[in-house]
Amino acid sequence: MLLFFIFVAIPVVEIALFITIGGWLTLWPTVLIVLSTGFLGSFLVKSQGLKVLSDLAKSQKNLNLMIDALANGGLIIVAGLFLITPGFFTDSIGFLLLAPGLRRLVILAVSKYVKIHFSDQPPHEQDDVVNADYRDVTPKAQEIEKSPHKD
Repeated sequence: MLLFFIFVAIPVVEIALFITIGGWLTLWPTVLIVLSTGFLGSFLVKSQGLKVLSDLAKSQKNLNLMIDALANGGLIIVAGLFLITPGFFTDSIGFLLLAPGLRRLVILAVSKYVKIHFSDQPPHEQDDVVNADYRDVTPKAQEIEKSPHKD
């Protein structure tokens, strides 16, 4: 149902906004606004993305700071995707996601549903790895033909 909303409702909202705003401003100012928000958004995404990369490089020793930088980077990428999609609604969502305070709220909301587990052990030493031997117990073709329970 969520995918239905994303792929049908959002374009319907965008079309309605284009018709409404285009009716107020006429065609060319509307197109100019859409193009301007795309260029401005790409500039802001680039600058904030570079800041996140810098924060990520500084936080290599601290995993909590690294996770925070990665979450911010992911939301900046999502904001960029919204901003390069033509439309007023998606541009609004993209610009909102570029606000650090709103990104913090989104990260806090999502963190209630995501559990991160840190382990000092390498993956091959964790408890979920089982070492085992095996032997082939598949009956041979001759034994199957001689079987009294043959169908």
